[in-house]
Amino acid sequence: MTKKTPFIRLYDKQALLKRRETLSKDVVQQTKMMFERLPEVRIRSQLSIEQIKEIVSQLRREFPNFSEATDYINQQLILSAASTSKGSYFSPLLLLGPPGIGKTHYARELANLLGVGFEKIDLSTTTAVMVLSGSSSQWGNSKPGIVASHLLQNHRANPVLVLDEIDKAGQKTGDATNALLTLLEPEAAREFQDEFVQVPMDASHICVIATANNVDPIEEPILSRFKKITVSEPTPDQLRQIAPYALDSLIKQSEIEPIMTATLGTDALNALQLQQINVRQLNEILRLAMFYGVQDKSRQLTEFHITKAVKHIQGDSAKPKPKKNLH
Repeated sequence: MTKKTPFIRLYDKQALLKRRETLSKDVVQQTKMMFERLPEVRIRSQLSIEQIKEIVSQLRREFPNFSEATDYINQQLILSAASTSKGSYFSPLLLLGPPGIGKTHYARELANLLGVGFEKIDLSTTTAVMVLSGSSSQWGNSKPGIVASHLLQNHRANPVLVLDEIDKAGQKTGDATNALLTLLEPEAAREFQDEFVQVPMDASHICVIATANNVDPIEEPILSRFKKITVSEPTPDQLRQIAPYALDSLIKQSEIEPIMTATLGTDALNALQLQQINVRQLNEILRLAMFYGVQDKSRQLTEFHITKAVKHIQGDSAKPKPKKNLH
């Protein structure tokens, strides 16, 4: 049976409303909805051991190459279930592995199964400090960071936050070390300070998953805060296991459930198993095969649709790139 956790105090509402009075009219208008809602916040209802077993079983079926990560999540969830107030929680996790193996998708599906929010920061393309901790209200287009925004607008205090490509954070985002350390250190996270909000917030319930291709560029103070787990590319047998779940997800995204089933026959699975591909490439093949299936008014993808998609993609990649005109 699911146990409800009590409402918790993430910030001082009165201090927040006083802070709002110091903002310019333009900034107040931009953040009107954020400051007006201020919902009562509850940690996600605690899960029973049986519910945790169901979540872990689903992860093992859908992500067979993430077995070590799933073992860790299982241990952490069982520990949090023993608490009377913790709610669903796991300590920071770093998923290491080559691109295209489904690291971010794993985190998103975990959040979905836990019934909590999901947030993602792409550290290879964004300014980590501003995205995490907001920007000062003295600057134009200032706004709260992703942590404060979530805690101010949602009823759950323990979303899954993905720090995508954390190994590239130092290359394009400036010095994000302090902002990341504040979030990753439980004691510091209880007094998380957003540059825009300027009222301490309790971010210690947030579940952090970082992804990286390589640990070498990650600073040691950051690296030491994570449980590090290496994820390998799926084997052909694992790819065969993953394919129906990947197809089901794509069908739901496209909202074509009434006209297509996620069932894959043996011949279609065999055709996929022959390919030397990662999960990202699998999704590309399935997405194109779905197009061919819809064209044929077929409710189920066949070997023909898979093979046609593979040939089309391989043909595109094999085409020579046009030479640049040097004149």
